[in-house]
Amino acid sequence: MKIVILLTNIVMISSSFAANNLLYRQESKKSMSISKIKRDSDIYLSNESLLRDGEGENGIYTDYFYTKKDSLRFSIGYQFAQDFENISQISTVDLQIHKKFSSYKDQWFGIQIKRVVGQYDALADELDESSNPEADGNIKRGTTEQTMTIVGLGFGYRFKGLTQMFSSDRVFENIMAFGNYVAHLDKQTSKKYSGYGLTAEYAIQRRISEALFFNFKIGYNIASVERSAEDDEKKEERSLVFKWSTLGFDIGYYF
Repeated sequence: MKIVILLTNIVMISSSFAANNLLYRQESKKSMSISKIKRDSDIYLSNESLLRDGEGENGIYTDYFYTKKDSLRFSIGYQFAQDFENISQISTVDLQIHKKFSSYKDQWFGIQIKRVVGQYDALADELDESSNPEADGNIKRGTTEQTMTIVGLGFGYRFKGLTQMFSSDRVFENIMAFGNYVAHLDKQTSKKYSGYGLTAEYAIQRRISEALFFNFKIGYNIASVERSAEDDEKKEERSLVFKWSTLGFDIGYYF
C-alpha cells in the first residue's frame, strides 16, 4: 500500500513539473496541435481560445481552431460622432494592421491610418478671446469643416472581461493605444497645420469565422497641431488643440 501511495505521489509531482515546464516554455507555433491544446487545456486556456468552426449534422461541430495562434489581423472601419442627434458631425474612415508579439499572451502592436472630416465645434471647444484675439485658437469657426490625416503606431491587448457575460466563445475585447502624427487643414483659413496626438480605443469583437471578425468600437482622440510662424508669432498664437470621441465599427480578417 505504501508503494502505491509513493508511486501516486511521484506521478502527481511529475505531472505538475511537466505542466509548469510547459507553462513557462514559449511554444513554437508549428509544434502546436489540437490534441496538445485539448490535453493541456488549463495551460492553453482552451475555454477562451479554442473555438468550434461550423456545425454539422445533429449539432456536432466539425472542426476546431485555436485563437492563440492568430498572428496578424487587418481591418477597415468607419466611425462617427457620439452625438446621436447629429452623428454626421464627425466622419472617420480608418485602416488598421496589427501583428501579435511572438507569444500566446494576446499582446499586439500595429499601425493605423485615419482620414477624419468633421465640424470644428464637434472636434474642439471654441475659446474665449485672450490678449490676442487674432490668435488661431480664438477664431470663431463654428461648424466649419476640418480635415485630418492621421498615421499612428500603437500597442494593445485582446482579452475577455465584460464579454464573459455573453454565452459565446466567439466574443472578445480589444484595447489599443496609438501615438499619432497628424496633418490638419483648417477650411476656415485654408491654413495647414501638423503635430502629434493620441488615440485610445476599446472594442468588442465578434469572431464570425476562423478568419473573419466584426468590431464595435469606442474611441477617444487628442491632437495638438501648429502651423509655420508668420513674422514673430508665438507658438500659442498659431496652435490648435482638438479632443473628440467617436463610436464606430469595423470588419477585418485574421491571418
